[in-house]
Amino acid sequence: MEQNLNYGIDSIETLSFRDGVRQRIGMYLGSADMQGVYQAIQEIISNSIDEYYMGFGKHINIIINEEINQVSVEDEGRGVPFGIKENGDNVMANIFSVAHTGGKFNDKTYQSVAGLNGIGAKATCLSAKEFTAISTRDNKQAIIHFSKGNLDNYKEIEKNHAPTGTKIIFIPDEKVYKDEPLKINFDHVCKMCKDLSYLTKGLLFTLINEKTNKKVEYCAENGILDLINEETKSKAITQPFYISSTFDKTEIEIAFEWTKEDEKEYCFTNGLINIEGGTPVTGFKTSLTRNLNKVLDKDFSGDIVRSGLIFAISCKVPNPSFANQTKTKINNPELRGYADQACADIIKNISKKDLEIIKKYLEQEEKAANAAKKARETVRKTPMNKGGLKTILAGKLADCTEKDRSKCELILVEGNSAMGTVKAARNPKTQAVLPLRGKVLNVGKNGIDKWSKNQEILDIIQSIGIGYGDNIEIEKRRYEKIIIATDADFDGFHIRILLLTLFITLMPELIEKGHIYVAMPPLYTISYKSEMYYALDDKELNEFNRTHPSGEKTICYLKGLGEMSAKSFSDTVLNENRRRLKKITIKNAAYASKMFEDLMGKEVEPRKEFLFANGAKANLDI
Repeated sequence: MEQNLNYGIDSIETLSFRDGVRQRIGMYLGSADMQGVYQAIQEIISNSIDEYYMGFGKHINIIINEEINQVSVEDEGRGVPFGIKENGDNVMANIFSVAHTGGKFNDKTYQSVAGLNGIGAKATCLSAKEFTAISTRDNKQAIIHFSKGNLDNYKEIEKNHAPTGTKIIFIPDEKVYKDEPLKINFDHVCKMCKDLSYLTKGLLFTLINEKTNKKVEYCAENGILDLINEETKSKAITQPFYISSTFDKTEIEIAFEWTKEDEKEYCFTNGLINIEGGTPVTGFKTSLTRNLNKVLDKDFSGDIVRSGLIFAISCKVPNPSFANQTKTKINNPELRGYADQACADIIKNISKKDLEIIKKYLEQEEKAANAAKKARETVRKTPMNKGGLKTILAGKLADCTEKDRSKCELILVEGNSAMGTVKAARNPKTQAVLPLRGKVLNVGKNGIDKWSKNQEILDIIQSIGIGYGDNIEIEKRRYEKIIIATDADFDGFHIRILLLTLFITLMPELIEKGHIYVAMPPLYTISYKSEMYYALDDKELNEFNRTHPSGEKTICYLKGLGEMSAKSFSDTVLNENRRRLKKITIKNAAYASKMFEDLMGKEVEPRKEFLFANGAKANLDI
């Protein structure tokens, strides 16, 4: 391809603020997909929360129309200032479309707010297909409308005795946000507002789904304590511990509790969720380990102290310093010391009875961690003892011969019955096969003490060759693709889920880097006019019959991979030109991990909650 290597003055362009936002929305909202859209919605809500922090309004009303991707956010604040200045500037238009315009550049109007430069609201406006702002104040109302970042209309009307506030109506532009399809999810926005309610004691969020008329309300009277109680429920080991302190105009709240779950942390600044934490998280963690060891007269490591710990930190800071525009990490250095001191104050006031409970629990966790370490060492040492991989997996793994492992595949097949077929159909140079005996152990439900003794799990780990957990070396993988090939029935689907649970729990990097695939074997083979066709399911079979109404057809229902001929298996699972594979991807790793944990983990309650909440949505053919 011919390249234009000329670089001169004609190569230099100057974009308007509007065009810069629309072309590079990820710079302002962190992402150019649905995550960016949700960030835009949060920016609008955050401005309403800022009004609440300043003592104006106790209710935010949010209406979502999923059909047209429209979000409406209305508050009871002071209303956005509007009017025409002497120089002709439209104040309201500038607030939503002109860089470095706003009322948060000093601490006279706002204190402890989420945003200081107003970029979020402007990015939301300029990236919208349609954007309308309605402000009511001083017995007047102003309405401004933008279309694709261009000002379309502005008017002011008399509005005597009307309640003050701001209403924003936003429809994202699919030409700016690139997800296909672009669709705002009501439940996702509900979750966002539920999280935000924990940071705004007494603030009522009302959400309405315009299509279904579903109404949801969130109001946390106890702030982050309600968050901790919601997260722990019946899983708590200790009672929750809480403090609210003020240091030089900075308010800091900390709540924590030990549970039967994995460590989980929440960090918030001025009503925003900092998913990457920041300085207060560091201060809290170091203080907790140091001060707890001091009062317990122990030497627990930080990992042991935080085992099963759920904690939340909420800071209200006059001048927050974030790592980026999306505010995922708070950087104020003074917050580390404040969090350290607040945590120390909590520990000073923990009763002797509670300290004994904590000590006993941490001693148990330390013992379990030592046992797990020993089990890991056993797994790590196993593969290369006495003859290496071939000796360990003799009679199980049918390996390939290609030395360039970037060209190789590992096929995980269900049962020895399919092994003969696969061996006959595969390319022995690039395709390896490992048969599985029935249903694989659920590693989400069983800890390392159990799965480290399960030979089938060890066989899979050793075959892939990258290790597991914190010791993964992805570059040492022996295969570019790992393909799960199970029967196209419910048992096959179950085995598929168990294997995916294994990978996301022990080797998530394989999924993140795009190395895990699922084969889509047919449920039917169709012999028609001396040719072989395949139907994935009943829908495809019906479609084939509709498009081929005449002629002799021999339709065979496949009970399992073992019933397939070598040719059929090759066509549908092994042949790169004909097979159908699904690459397993994780768009939201944290969400996916939590979902697998809830549905496949030890605790029964999360599964019950999920089934009760979603059971009615299932389309079951019974």
